[in-house]
Amino acid sequence: MEHRPLETLGGLISLLRSDLSAYLSERLAAYGLTPGLYLFLRAVGERQGATPSEIAAATRADSGHTARSLQKLEERGLLARSPNPADRRSTSLRLTPAGEEALAGCRGLFAEWDRQMLSGLTEAERQTLFPLLAKLVHQMRHASQSPARPESPGDLPGGSGR
Repeated sequence: MEHRPLETLGGLISLLRSDLSAYLSERLAAYGLTPGLYLFLRAVGERQGATPSEIAAATRADSGHTARSLQKLEERGLLARSPNPADRRSTSLRLTPAGEEALAGCRGLFAEWDRQMLSGLTEAERQTLFPLLAKLVHQMRHASQSPARPESPGDLPGGSGR
């Protein structure tokens, strides 16, 4: 028997991710960002002075994707590079004032989406939902450490969900 999307966890997650992506795309565009670029902007903002390889590790992205994303942020005036004081062969990354402003403007987007999405749930339902979702994420991440499954690309950026 074939399941319809709303009858499977994967289908429900896919629908939620699609809705979140559309919501973020619309709002991030005001800052010249996409959800993917926001992931890198946030990673640099949280790790001022990091190297591109450290950002790649933090976002779980490959070096090529990281380089292209960082280049786009730099071209948009959101990111600056300077020689790494610890190793002159690499660069150190920092947000520009425009990058700091964009990051600050985007910080509340996830909380706003959460409020909209959770408005139809009772407090008891929310108290049940978050621990169960966290347990599923933990299980998935633990399973992804298995040599049989390759590491997945970086997750959509997000807050704590509350």
